[in-house]
Amino acid sequence: MKKVMFFIESLAPGGAERALVNLLKSLDKGKYDLYVYTVTDEDIYQKEVTDLCHYRSFLNKKMYRNGGLSKLLFWVGIKFIYNAPVSLVYRLFIQGKYDVEVGFVEGFATKLVSSSTNPNSKKIAWVHTDTMKNEYADNSFYNLKEQIEAYNRLNKIITVSDTVKESFERKYRISENIEVIHNIINIDEIINKSTEKIDCSLNKSLQMVTAGRLEQQKGFIRLIEILGHIKGKDYSLWIIGDGSQKEEIKKRIEKYHLGENVRLFGFQENLYKYISKSDVFICSSYAEGYSTAISESIILGIPVFSVECSGVVEQLKEGMFGVIVPNTDTDLTRMLNELINNPLMITRYKQNIANNHTELQISDLEKIERLFD
Repeated sequence: MKKVMFFIESLAPGGAERALVNLLKSLDKGKYDLYVYTVTDEDIYQKEVTDLCHYRSFLNKKMYRNGGLSKLLFWVGIKFIYNAPVSLVYRLFIQGKYDVEVGFVEGFATKLVSSSTNPNSKKIAWVHTDTMKNEYADNSFYNLKEQIEAYNRLNKIITVSDTVKESFERKYRISENIEVIHNIINIDEIINKSTEKIDCSLNKSLQMVTAGRLEQQKGFIRLIEILGHIKGKDYSLWIIGDGSQKEEIKKRIEKYHLGENVRLFGFQENLYKYISKSDVFICSSYAEGYSTAISESIILGIPVFSVECSGVVEQLKEGMFGVIVPNTDTDLTRMLNELINNPLMITRYKQNIANNHTELQISDLEKIERLFD
């Protein structure tokens, strides 16, 4: 049995974290002995992950909650992990030897796995975002050269979409050992959970939904700003997710008097029941990799109206399953105006999904198994 280790910084709500859970559910437990490491514990997806594999974290958040010296030691641990030589961090915190080691998110996870002291393991990086447009991973490295050297020490680089691959190659000038594997989607689970009831009514002509971390990358503030200037108000927008911009989004909703139109639901373990009750999914992100929520919407027969970002063209089959506009405020405004004032335009996209459902790109699990062999 092969021992496969995944490292991801946390199991907080996010697309990459949900993609990891779906992958762990899909892998043959009789073939793979699975391990997941994180920097800190007690995040949303921890229970699911613990039920699926061996789970270990570098630091326990109970130390932080205990206060006093324990809290101080927690922060010392965080500082050490992110500032000490990463090969030393690896030796101190990664227990045992593994046949395959996966840095499941770009940035620190990639840096750690590329510095593995195990000479016999197969080392893999999983890239989930457009690295040209979303540069947060750069903060884990001193410079671009160090980042390129880290990727070159790996045996394989996985990108979650063709556009992520193209962006990666442009930025790092690396073209070998790269493969595109779309995120695993559990269709049966999505459909089963989508039938659950919701605790709110549908009282508008157009029901929109969007989902994701409430962070700058997802563009929710600009979405609210645009809705605040649209004249038609016979619509409702559900926002599923949580994050650092929550209070700022609330302020914008109040500023534009959108309380009857826009509702924040926070993080929901089952977002499918909200998507399935909606007319359309909205993507306002500045950058994506391969949006899991978009794929899930299409599985549920819900068209997607999106700005252009990585993965969307592949997922929407170049506009068969929804609308794609350039990623500017002007084009997003135009798209939302047309949608809100002519919601019947959704009908043909729903029909396209119904007639061509098998066209949705679902990752081939055999690709991943070959990767691990």
